[in-house]
Amino acid sequence: MVISGTIAKALASDETIEVSLNGGQSFVKATVNGTTWTLDATKTTLEVGTHNIVARVIDNARNIGSETTQTLEIENAGTAPATAPTVAIMADKNNDGLLNTTEVNSGEKRILIRVPSDAKNGDVITLTDAQGQVLGKITVGQNGVTAGSNQYINNVNIPANGQTLDVKATITNGYGSLTGCLRQSSG
Repeated sequence: MVISGTIAKALASDETIEVSLNGGQSFVKATVNGTTWTLDATKTTLEVGTHNIVARVIDNARNIGSETTQTLEIENAGTAPATAPTVAIMADKNNDGLLNTTEVNSGEKRILIRVPSDAKNGDVITLTDAQGQVLGKITVGQNGVTAGSNQYINNVNIPANGQTLDVKATITNGYGSLTGCLRQSSG
């Protein structure tokens, strides 16, 4: 992480900016360019929690001038979803994995997506077929989609007698994805 700030006026020739990442317990010299200072802390590890960042002006004689404190909050990094969504073709009334003639002709064209109970707001679930065509997309936390809920993708073409429908539901967030698949045949 790179931390930066500004000062009201340029420093005198014997002044510099020092920055503390631990509330003033220890300081390191920042780079100053005009009235902007920068501290490259990319090799510094800060624990999760609140940290007081202190910046101060100091001269060669170690006289400390003005000092400013800013709070920095370090949060846990996110993780990929832990549980895959599950899918079911609603036309398969007896849930045997095979669509019989009655089920194919029932007119039922929905696919059920069971949103994982550990899904987080903002997670996106995408339903695709074997060719990668997107059949539907839902976002947890929007339009009534919640963790643990059942959601439906409507008007999916159900396979004709002797054909197979492969669908997969993938849950994705900014940290990764996890997929649940279903193969359904008719005949």
